[in-house]
Amino acid sequence: MRKKIAKPISKERKPAKNVVPIKPFNEEYLNLFTDMHCPVNEDYIRRVATELRTWAINDKDALKVIQYRHLKAIDDKSWERWLAKYEFLRDAQKEAERAIGARREIGGLTKKYDSSMIQYSMPHYDKDWKANVEWRSNLKAEQQNAGTQVVVIEKFPDSKLVPEKKK
Repeated sequence: MRKKIAKPISKERKPAKNVVPIKPFNEEYLNLFTDMHCPVNEDYIRRVATELRTWAINDKDALKVIQYRHLKAIDDKSWERWLAKYEFLRDAQKEAERAIGARREIGGLTKKYDSSMIQYSMPHYDKDWKANVEWRSNLKAEQQNAGTQVVVIEKFPDSKLVPEKKK
């Protein structure tokens, strides 16, 4: 009986088929739950941006963007660094703030939330509110700069129709 001779093992690696290359981890963030730094890449940050929009629109309890960051355990420094670096994340945050602003305004109008607090913070969430507040403050400043206005009331001639004032 003859033994089969095994072929020598090739030291060359064959390229894998249908493999998506992983982008390098060029970012990291401090996970607030584990207090450890977690490496992330741009794809993760894009996914965070997409989830932020979806969360802000669909979650009825979403009132501030920081709630989402706490949900994902992303620290403030990393978030601010990502906002400075990635325009798509800045755009996602603006869209989320608009959605949250609309929810807050409707809640203030329907008395679900305290309308005075909503009125105070709405310029942060809505460009129209901000423009309105600036316009009103400019009007007030113009009136204060105008100084004191003196109104002179002239004496009207006596009339038989109007009785004289008793002294």
